[in-house]
Order: sequence, then structure tokens, then C-alpha cells
Amino acid sequence: AFMKSGNFCIKVEDCAVPPTSPTSATTDALAAVELRSVEMGAALGGKPVKLDDIPPRRCPPAVLVPSVLVAVIVFTAFAVSIAYADVSSRATGSTRADFPGKKPLHAYYFNNMDCMINGAINALEQAAANLTKGKMDAVCTRAKGKIEAKISGEFGTLDYQIGYFKNGKQISLWHDLPYTAGGGLYHMVIEIPRYTHQKMELMTKKEYNPIMQDEKDGVPRYYAGPLFWDYGFIPQTWEDPNVVGREEVFNSKGDNDPVDAVLVGGEGGLQMGSIHRVKVLGALAMIDSGELDWKLLVLASTDKHFNQMHDVDDIDVYYPGTVSGVREWFRWYKTPSGKPLNQFGWDEQPLGKKQAQDIIEETHHHWRNLVDGKTDGDGLWVP
Repeated sequence: AFMKSGNFCIKVEDCAVPPTSPTSATTDALAAVELRSVEMGAALGGKPVKLDDIPPRRCPPAVLVPSVLVAVIVFTAFAVSIAYADVSSRATGSTRADFPGKKPLHAYYFNNMDCMINGAINALEQAAANLTKGKMDAVCTRAKGKIEAKISGEFGTLDYQIGYFKNGKQISLWHDLPYTAGGGLYHMVIEIPRYTHQKMELMTKKEYNPIMQDEKDGVPRYYAGPLFWDYGFIPQTWEDPNVVGREEVFNSKGDNDPVDAVLVGGEGGLQMGSIHRVKVLGALAMIDSGELDWKLLVLASTDKHFNQMHDVDDIDVYYPGTVSGVREWFRWYKTPSGKPLNQFGWDEQPLGKKQAQDIIEETHHHWRNLVDGKTDGDGLWVP
């Protein structure tokens, strides 16, 4: 479950002191994991969580290693039991009265087992990376500047939302968080964590633009299948629906939202609502219902291949199949609801780093015109 209640703090800039030894790295990582568990609950009586006030907890290898092994054994046993039930239900056509429509068990396991296994493997890999490297990009105990995220409502309902405050004043991440992050990097806000179904997004027409679950006909929206990458937006950008695009994108106008970003690479399962520094590598020009909806391909500053990846062609060198995977997922994802396939401009080819940076600068210019009142936002909330 992702942040069902309570508050949490997120960093605006790189701020962690690099660990000087494996022992300190383990301690820092375990402390961050402990903090995250506190943040997810209604901790400290609903008061803002002060990260520095919670001491780290040491976990010697003699305890840590057996614990990881037990977790792997339990997961393996669980996966085997699911597989056995799956095979049995296929052979017998057995049903469960508590499953909608009394469908065979395999009808559900087939759709969900791959997601569960991949999600569990990703979680184990990420935990191992945090323990060995002491990296926790979204949560920092020594922040230069902190933004407090306040959560209200029940997750999975239309009442759930994440709002943001700095120095006791409510802010909008869309308008108040700088789009640039120094060193040629950009800020990215995570709306939808990897392997989740909830269609979470920044609400451009609500005051201070909280992150909430999108709705259709008064019902929360879900993807038909999980998204396989962390997904979010670049602040202080806007795809202006008044601007006609180039011939290469079929003269499509902007989709009236901040520019979307897809986090490629080994980082995954990042916290919903968290802020990350990313390197832009490329872009895909998706056309959705006649509107231009750019998908930037970005890499987290903490990715293990960060120093080796510099342009769009490097993505498939270090993470093979990612670019085509992103393109095909977004081409097909609306078809289960009866909608047509999405199209892609530029002959469906990904654009490189320089062109992607130009897209960010162009949409930042459009955003500036919006907040300065030079362009009609037609109901969009601006400060």
C-alpha cells in the first residue's frame, strides 16, 4: 500500500552525506526504511514527521542475512502454492464462490501472478541496493530544504489526496517546485509508482494542485494492467492546447497538462508524491485522442548506470527493450476500455536528449505564459 495516511518529508536537492563504510551505509539505509514505515502511518499524533528526531536502528549481518533468506523462502513457497492452484484449477475447472462470476482460479492468477512476482523481485532488489549503497533519494535525514507532504482521505477513494507545504505555507509542486535541479538535471514528481494500477495524477484545476486519483463518472480510475515504470511529471511545464504542433506530430495541440516523464532504469517502486532529480535521455511523441502528450524518458540520479547513460540510444544498451516497451504500453493501454490505439509522431522513433531538452524548455515557456496571464488557462489553477 502506498502512503495511506500521515505525513512525510521529501528533499528538494541532493543532501545525503555519502556513507564512509559498509556499516554506516547499512545503518543509514535501515534508518531510512524505518522512517518510511513511520511516514506511511498516522505517526506522532498527526504531527509533521521530523526525520532527524528518529534515531537509526542497527541491524548486524547475523540478523539481517537470515531475515532476508527467510523472506525469500516464504515468497517462494507462496509462489509455488499459487502455481499449484493455478494448474489444479486449469485441470478441474474449479471455481470459487467468492470470485466475481465464479471464474476459474487461473483466470485471476494468469492476470496477476506475473505482476506479483515481478513486484516482489523488484522490492527485494531495491532493498538490497539500499542496504549496500545507503541510497534513499526520496527521503533524506539531512535535507537542505524540506517540503512536507500531508495526506488526507482513504487511499483508493476520491477523497485521498497529497498536498504540499513548505515553511508552514501550502504550495503547488506544479508551480512552486523549480523544473531544473542543477547540474543539467530536472526535478520529477512521482504520481504513479511502478507495478501499480491506480491512475493517480496532479489535479491541474484544483487549488494548489494536489495529487489525487483520477475519476470517470464519479468512480476512481484504474489501469487495466500495471504500469511497469515509475511515472510522473516535470514541474513548471505545460503542454499548451492553444499551440499547434509540427507536421511530425500531425499538427496536434498540447494535452493541457504538465509534461509526463517515464523513469527508465533500475530504480523502481518509488514513493508516490516523492521528488527526484533525473537526467533526460529522450522522448516519445504520443498522440492521444488527437492531442500531443509527450513522454519523456528519464533516468534517476541514483541509478547504477547514471554515469554511463547520456542519450536515448544508451537506454537499450543498459536496459534492453525499454524504449519499445514504453511505446507499446502507451499505445495499447486504453484499448481494454474500447478506445483505439494511440499513435506516435516522428515516425514512432524516440527523439534524443537535445530534442527532449528543447521540449522541456518550450513547455516551460508555455507554463510561464500561463502563470503570467498571457495565455488563457481555461480553469487551470495558478497562484
